[in-house]
Amino acid sequence: MSLLLDIEEVRALVRGADYDGFTAYDLQSRLQMHGGTVRRLIAAGHLKTITVVNLVNRCPAVIVTTEEVERFEREFVSLFALARQPA
Repeated sequence: MSLLLDIEEVRALVRGADYDGFTAYDLQSRLQMHGGTVRRLIAAGHLKTITVVNLVNRCPAVIVTTEEVERFEREFVSLFALARQPA
């Protein structure tokens, strides 16, 4: 006996809904900061996180929402970004 499946249909049914946000690893490139700096900003409460279900392995994952990242970018600027601006 065999079973014929459409892998894309199965993935659509098994995977959860996409979440709108960034992991700490993803934020490194978005904010152009070292990973340790991003983790410290999260730990200090400057970047608020939420816990969602990982799309692939169904484990809890901590993310920062896109809205929160945009709020952070409006309020704060890095010394590196300031130094790159023309005088």
